[in-house]
Amino acid sequence: MAFGKIMVGVSFSILFLLVGYFSAGFLQTCWVFDYTVQPMDIINLVVTIFISLYVAWVITKKLTEERFEKELLISDLKDIEVEIKKILDAYEKSEPGNVILPAINQLRILIDRFKKSVQKTVSKKLDTAALDSSFTLFYRFATDYGAVDNVTDVDLPSVQNHGSNLIIEVRNLISTINKK
Repeated sequence: MAFGKIMVGVSFSILFLLVGYFSAGFLQTCWVFDYTVQPMDIINLVVTIFISLYVAWVITKKLTEERFEKELLISDLKDIEVEIKKILDAYEKSEPGNVILPAINQLRILIDRFKKSVQKTVSKKLDTAALDSSFTLFYRFATDYGAVDNVTDVDLPSVQNHGSNLIIEVRNLISTINKK
């Protein structure tokens, strides 16, 4: 690590020496300086400063807003993943259906909130259809039992498989959002 820093420092030093050497020769042979200030020079300087500040402000503001929206969407997706894990843990502990069904309902609410948030942000082009289809499959297998309190009839490996697929889809969306 220290060797890399030394090499970067040496590279910059050589670069500055070369630029200084070539620019000194160029300035001596091609440039003539007039040390008087013209009104047009002042106007040019002021306009350039204002344009630079405006462009920097607009770009910074836009990047900040986009990052804020991304963080909100990613936060929603993390909440969805946490809820999926809670549901899977509840199935592994064989908790009753009256505990699991509200958690699945909460998961549906979180997914709907995420989809509505996507529609109102810059990331409108984000495809949430795969998330919906993964949730539908997960829901079908996770609620495939007769009585409310009899979760032992559920095909646990299928629930875990579709829960894992749903988590993978959530993580794919997080990755997609980060790349935009």
